[in-house]
Amino acid sequence: LKAAAQQAADGQAADGQASPVVSTKTPSASEGYLGFAWKQIIDKYFELYNNGKEPSAGNRNTLTFELSQALAPLVDYNADRLLAIVPRYDSLPEQEWRTTVTNALQKRWKTMPRRTSEVMKALKNEELNNSLGGTALLPPEMPKKLPPALKLLTSKVPKPYKACVAEGVFPALAAHLHDVKFRYIDNTEREATLMALLIAPMSTGKSSVNVPINKVMADIVERDNISREREMEWKRKNPSSKSKARDPRPEDICIQVLTSDLTNAAFNQRMFDADRNGHRYLFLKTDELDSMRNVTSQRSIQQLSVVVRNAFDNAEHGQERVGADSVTGKAPLRFNFHTSSTPNVAKALLKNSSIDGTLSRLSVSSIEKQQTTGDIPKYGIYDDKFDADLKPFIDLLNRANGFIECQQLNALIEQLVVESKDIALQYDSEGYELLSRRACVIAFCKGMVLYILNGCRWSKDIGDYVRWSLRYDLWCKMKYFGAIFEAELDKENKSLREGMVSLYDLLPDTFTIDDYRRVRVLQGKSADGMATLRQWRHRSQIEYDSIGNVYVKTKRRAA
Repeated sequence: LKAAAQQAADGQAADGQASPVVSTKTPSASEGYLGFAWKQIIDKYFELYNNGKEPSAGNRNTLTFELSQALAPLVDYNADRLLAIVPRYDSLPEQEWRTTVTNALQKRWKTMPRRTSEVMKALKNEELNNSLGGTALLPPEMPKKLPPALKLLTSKVPKPYKACVAEGVFPALAAHLHDVKFRYIDNTEREATLMALLIAPMSTGKSSVNVPINKVMADIVERDNISREREMEWKRKNPSSKSKARDPRPEDICIQVLTSDLTNAAFNQRMFDADRNGHRYLFLKTDELDSMRNVTSQRSIQQLSVVVRNAFDNAEHGQERVGADSVTGKAPLRFNFHTSSTPNVAKALLKNSSIDGTLSRLSVSSIEKQQTTGDIPKYGIYDDKFDADLKPFIDLLNRANGFIECQQLNALIEQLVVESKDIALQYDSEGYELLSRRACVIAFCKGMVLYILNGCRWSKDIGDYVRWSLRYDLWCKMKYFGAIFEAELDKENKSLREGMVSLYDLLPDTFTIDDYRRVRVLQGKSADGMATLRQWRHRSQIEYDSIGNVYVKTKRRAA
């Protein structure tokens, strides 16, 4: 192997090209890079850049050359090591294969090649998913034993939909709570604000959540119908008129379930009524994320983002108007919702809201095609027995009041926060660490709802579900938004560096050219930068010491 590689290298040198380095020892092809086997790296490379297909006659030379160029930096441009790991595809003649591989060593990259970086990033994300109990294609599996309320609510749907239904009913369940507060592990007061987004391809069963949510909300809808009739009667008796005084609007009107087409005034009126009548929650169920924009007069994702952020923190929300009949004022926003979207639409709509806190405040679930069989799903019947079995759980939520604490859940969340930071550190993912902060709060709120549904008694199945729910939520966020989120963070970090850090100030008073280039790379710049050095010398900001081969700062500082 060594002799053949040397022969190919000698042939290239004769043509006036630099010969690759050839070591005296050929390592085993089973070795890998950063813990990933070479076969994993190569398989992932062709998955990303050749639709998962290995090179074959017609493209085997080109693809072998490109693969060799991508792998060369990982073996320090060592011919023996590269020949030991690059396969010989589709009976490519051996000498032709060796020449192709060693020819790839002539290209020396100043930084890691883009394709190589993408492959390693994909493998890192895949391993991250595996560490959470899932895989690159499938999320972590939901616990087999569920808390009783969730067991009932998922009992009528096929297995592929149980996870999204279990996660999807939480906003509706939490909407029954009023005047109920919890204390999070950082000692802040929280309420059960839960906003869910289900992401799945077309025709994969997103509607499976509809009936369970409708069943949960049935008692609130019944109360709302009475309030709607009273509101219509008041409007009929009090038409808008500048000359005639109107009767006061009844203060005990409270409509919690919203329609999907609202003005700011209508939304704020519902919010004021819900706050005045027991600090209750508004609730909305839409089939499409895009239609969520209709909860504001502006009909924009940016305005919806403001609503989501205010709702998560129960911040004051409202409007100021001067008209006598205008809705004016502010109140804490309590707003839970469930909506759905296809992956591409969700990414497009939330791309600009990925790092402003909107995404991190959502509970995300999915339905993966790999989990479905393609057969017509068979649902159970939601009969009177189902309603009767559900009623005791709803009654527990309606009766809950005041400050509720669960020490076991707090201890679990403390542990999950630490675990999430460790995972983010292990995989060097700033995005995962940032998303995990509010994901832990969301998991905590779900745990408190389950605690109330269980008669304020702790059980192991509640803990198991909370742990899984956190990992599932983060798995879905990283799958659909991870790349977007990390890219936006990189832009933001680069902007901060450019606006706040002086390259001149980062260097020591005496520095070498290698020091200078290292600092430039750390600041996201190219390693060269010789023009900048010449400018500093021209302005007498540095001097060159030819004896010590170093640059020395002068008293004059960079502007």
